[in-house]
Amino acid sequence: MRTSRPWYEFPRYWTGYVASPTWLAEVAADPSKATQPVGTGPFRFVSWRAGENMVVERNPDYWQTDAAGNALPTSIGWSSR
Repeated sequence: MRTSRPWYEFPRYWTGYVASPTWLAEVAADPSKATQPVGTGPFRFVSWRAGENMVVERNPDYWQTDAAGNALPTSIGWSSR
């Protein structure tokens, strides 16, 4: 996905506000961990530059499939700028 302008809120808009208690405790102990990616979803983190862009790629180990049994997600990845 490519946006027409920077949209730094996109990851939060796309994923919602879910945080594990373990992560919250780690960030409370070390605030620098708040900017380190965590997740198990359909995409893997590639790179991020604050205020500039974020790039993700398809997670080949993602478990979910569509009705025909094809691996999801069907897109290779996305970049926002």
